[in-house]
Amino acid sequence: MSASSQFPHDPVEVCSMRVKDVIFPLLAVGFVFVGFGDRFLPAPLSTASASTREQLNGFLKGMFRGFSTYNRYHKTEEMIRQAEQAERKK
Repeated sequence: MSASSQFPHDPVEVCSMRVKDVIFPLLAVGFVFVGFGDRFLPAPLSTASASTREQLNGFLKGMFRGFSTYNRYHKTEEMIRQAEQAERKK
């Protein structure tokens, strides 16, 4: 009897396949729960879904709060503000 017939599958390979098979469905269920759960789930789960989505939004906004967006009209807007302030002083 050879070693390969005694152990047909490598335990590490079987374990990693099981993890891979479970991750995608869990991610899919998580995305549906967070994204659309408040629309079709019953009351306690719908509020949990909406609350989770709001917390994730706040977390992601907090991560990117320091980044500023490019405003191509910044100089023009600043000149308009200065002109308006100069007119008010007159």
